[in-house]
Amino acid sequence: MDQKEYVRLARDPPEHLQRRVSVRTALPGGGRVYLRRFSAALTELVRQLRELQPPPSDADDIEKHFIQPLELLAKFASETASTSRPWLSFAGALKLLADRGPKPTEADLAFTRAYGLDDVPAQ
Repeated sequence: MDQKEYVRLARDPPEHLQRRVSVRTALPGGGRVYLRRFSAALTELVRQLRELQPPPSDADDIEKHFIQPLELLAKFASETASTSRPWLSFAGALKLLADRGPKPTEADLAFTRAYGLDDVPAQ
């Protein structure tokens, strides 16, 4: 598999990420529900990304700068869901992710942009 094919497959949203958000996330405690589902979705995404066969020369950098940061975020979301107060709101969960969640390093961001795995594909 070459870089272009890897990027196409990695950017294609998996079916489990296309599900709608449950109304339960709007209820008291919905933030914990969201965090558990978010963590599960990221964990599944990491599993699927690891199944892809990137170009051998890029595999280590993809693991370090793309997959591991997603894995850290999944772990943070899971731990936060387990340890947060029962009435955590959806907005509160998003705030915790933004304020306290693991952040990608500048090297991670530079790699994903250069490789074509950034959030906004080139037009």
